[in-house]
Amino acid sequence: MIIFAILMTVTVYSQHLKFMGVPIDGNINSFAAKMTAKGFTISPRNKYTGPGVRVMRGTFFDQSADIWISYNTSTKNVYSVRVQFYSGDRDVCESFMKDIKDIIESKYTCISDTGKTNAGDDVDIYFIVNEEKTLLGYIYIGIDDADSMDII
Repeated sequence: MIIFAILMTVTVYSQHLKFMGVPIDGNINSFAAKMTAKGFTISPRNKYTGPGVRVMRGTFFDQSADIWISYNTSTKNVYSVRVQFYSGDRDVCESFMKDIKDIIESKYTCISDTGKTNAGDDVDIYFIVNEEKTLLGYIYIGIDDADSMDII
């Protein structure tokens, strides 16, 4: 069975972006504790990751999701959060992805572009900027057709 996953990655350059109200910065243990307080738990997928990534499972946009938290292994500082939703119905994924894009565009000042992942999947890229057009971070969003988990 093919699994369709909506992938959304938020990467930041500063403390201006948040994930579910939690700044994407600081120590991984502190960040994970804040996610635990929001109902997330360690995902079974966590045991398959290497250093610099912690995977947690919970609810995001009223959907079950895994969040992949990337952090610097030396400093332990968080710099990226990736959200992965799973569905067997591409139409549901596309509708859900449109809703997420609408929220991103209404919430942030952004410059949008398109690109491809290393695996060749299409992604929309939202460069989040402030009033001076200084880059604060970026959000990638796309649908991955896969029968296994790929980390991008």
